[in-house]
Amino acid sequence: MDGMNIHRFKYWFENEKNLADGAILSNLKSSKFFWVQVPFFLIFEFFSMAEVIKKYKIDIIHAHWIIPSGFLAVLYKKLLNKNIVVISTSHGSDVNGLKKFNFLKKWIIKNCKIITAVSNDLKYKIKNIANETCPPIHVIPMGVDTDLFNLDTCDKVITQKYGITGKFLLFVGRLSEEKGITYLIDAMPQILKEFSDTKLVIVGQGIEEKNLKKQASDLGLLDKNIIFVGSIPHCDLPKYYGTADVFIGPSIIDSDGKVEGFGLVFAEAISSGIITIATDVGGIGDIVLENKTGFIIKQKKSEEISRKVLDIFKNSEKIQKNQKNARNYIVENFDWKIVSKKYKKILHDSILSK
Repeated sequence: MDGMNIHRFKYWFENEKNLADGAILSNLKSSKFFWVQVPFFLIFEFFSMAEVIKKYKIDIIHAHWIIPSGFLAVLYKKLLNKNIVVISTSHGSDVNGLKKFNFLKKWIIKNCKIITAVSNDLKYKIKNIANETCPPIHVIPMGVDTDLFNLDTCDKVITQKYGITGKFLLFVGRLSEEKGITYLIDAMPQILKEFSDTKLVIVGQGIEEKNLKKQASDLGLLDKNIIFVGSIPHCDLPKYYGTADVFIGPSIIDSDGKVEGFGLVFAEAISSGIITIATDVGGIGDIVLENKTGFIIKQKKSEEISRKVLDIFKNSEKIQKNQKNARNYIVENFDWKIVSKKYKKILHDSILSK
């Protein structure tokens, strides 16, 4: 990356799957094996951080995720350098998950100079954890490259590749419980009753992949009307958004209380001009505004998914006219140029007030 030094630390054997390959909490949930890696991860990150701070004479630690990185940053401040400034950014699972460690999160938050959260939902939850000990909290979303995700990315090679001759539904994301994909799959038979040549393309990988494929197979739709394509390079995503008719993100609050902290794929989809359906959980409500940038449905309701999809199919020309305005909202609020200016101001002000 231009103007930045990247330092990576090793904490486990290279020929084995590592704790931080993908989502840490999902990995911990999938296998007890990953818990063995936790102490090694924490120890090696701490000493690697200390080494970099000493080498470059760092004034500010900006830790992404309150746990674990925020914890290690505050621990470093307490043990080795009381004058260093700690800023921590919450992305979601650090607040929505690991609730048994809320006492530790409170201590971390209290000892940060500034907290940033990627959504208003997370800001509210952080305040509840910290109570009266909370430092300033700034809502700064994850950024979108709106030049990459634009209105001119339709590529018919995509439809040819997957044999799509009718309507094209799209999901992009990790295949995990909180993404709610099982409800989207259950909605497909009702959609197919009226639009029989509709295809749903599911982009991504995750611990629920095997179960979801079985669900689609049990419905007789696997590799026919429901196609799992695995992970694809980020640079190829705009073509999928730009070619599909409807993007659906049926996120839920899962059995462990985990939920979307932000939902970057929604911002990418809307920036690409695709009609978007979402559930109003977690931080998604900052991005998908009912009848403005997309459509909101209740979580865990397959019948609402099918009803909204069918309504869009029948009125797509009328709805599509609003997509340019929807994209403008993303450009004005979530473009990386906007987001980077907000972070720059926080870092600058932190140095001045040190």
